[in-house]
Amino acid sequence: MYDQHSTDGSIELAKSLGIEVRNFGSPGILNDQWYLDVKNNCWKECREKGIDYVIVVDVDEFVVIPEDKLCSGSEIHDPCPSVSGYNMISEELPVSDIFEINTGEPSEGYSKQAIFNPNYLDEIAYVHGCHKNNKVIIPLEGYWSDFNCSLYHYRMIGGVQRMIDRHAIYRARLSGFNKKHSMGYHYLHSDNAKIDEWNYLMSRATNIF
Repeated sequence: MYDQHSTDGSIELAKSLGIEVRNFGSPGILNDQWYLDVKNNCWKECREKGIDYVIVVDVDEFVVIPEDKLCSGSEIHDPCPSVSGYNMISEELPVSDIFEINTGEPSEGYSKQAIFNPNYLDEIAYVHGCHKNNKVIIPLEGYWSDFNCSLYHYRMIGGVQRMIDRHAIYRARLSGFNKKHSMGYHYLHSDNAKIDEWNYLMSRATNIF
């Protein structure tokens, strides 16, 4: 796990699960360029190591792989399975499992290439914000079959006030780079705008699974 000096217990949780934690950036500063560099390059060390797939996600993103693909082994040859993204929302927080929350709506913005074979790609080419890929470079063609995964993004859970409070923290951490290039601008939206966003998505949310 690449961690930008978080203070919410993520590091301790990851280490308790035996996950290696690598810090990047500087404490208390939110810089999208640091984040972009990590996302676009962290997976490259997996090349030539017999690794079939890597999944590059944030801690609030979950990729679900079709059950019939989990045990297919070497028979899977898709360099980049297609990914259908969903923006999940709930007034509640999960009690014991994130998948207790199943409400949201399909999101083209979260349908990013989060799972791929590192041996077939040169770049995944995220753009700033890392919620969108530029066209990936695939030297082989004809591998886009029926291998479709789902990506559930649990950004808006626990009620609108929780989102407002979290955005206030991120707003205070925005770097000079972000401000200069108007990145992370949604953290600057008024509380009323955030409430409107929340209510709009709640009105559209359905059971996804």
